Amino acid sequence: MRDPARIPELCELLQRTWQRSPDLRLGQLVVNAIKPESPCPAVFHAEDNTIRRGLNALVERGAEAPPIPPLGPIKLEWETVAEPPATTLSFDGIRLASFDAGPWWCEVLEVRVGGEYREGSRGNPDAQAMAVHVAALLARYEPDVILLDLSRLRYRWGNSILRVFEVIARFGGAFPVEVVVRGGPESAPALGTLGLIVQTDEAAALEEAKSKALRRSMAIG
Repeated sequence: MRDPARIPELCELLQRTWQRSPDLRLGQLVVNAIKPESPCPAVFHAEDNTIRRGLNALVERGAEAPPIPPLGPIKLEWETVAEPPATTLSFDGIRLASFDAGPWWCEVLEVRVGGEYREGSRGNPDAQAMAVHVAALLARYEPDVILLDLSRLRYRWGNSILRVFEVIARFGGAFPVEVVVRGGPESAPALGTLGLIVQTDEAAALEEAKSKALRRSMAIG
């Protein structure tokens, strides 16, 4: 068991270091101190409120779990439960942008999807592929806003695409992740029939994303 006496010392050192750079998030401070060989975006970009909620959850969970007993030689028996959905979509790129607006730190995750979204129920695998892709990115980066760039997508009709927006709405807990949709000539008209607000201008989409990111960051506090 590690010496518990180290905890106050480390906490005091953390406090003195952080007070010298109060604009840094806790995750930034830890990554800057460790200087890992591989990037740690999930830690580096984590908001202090996210860490606070996680720490509170650990406190509420009670006493530390007992140590795991030795497992011995165990043979794993694998079973394929699902095949990746075959899709005609292309996932063209991912970008993460961050900016400061006064005391608030904001992040926008841009996800580009192109290719052909098949019509009607034939598009179900395409919707599933998009949902899985977006969910994995949201879990990894935890942005304030996801800018879903569908300007290179050919989409005519199919309600299953709304699953993607249901997935996004489940992230963020009390402060759901916002979404901005950018469409193109082969997607915007049909997306609009689903009740979605679609930006066709890149600059306008970015401005909407920045505005929504700031509003969410201010709401979190």
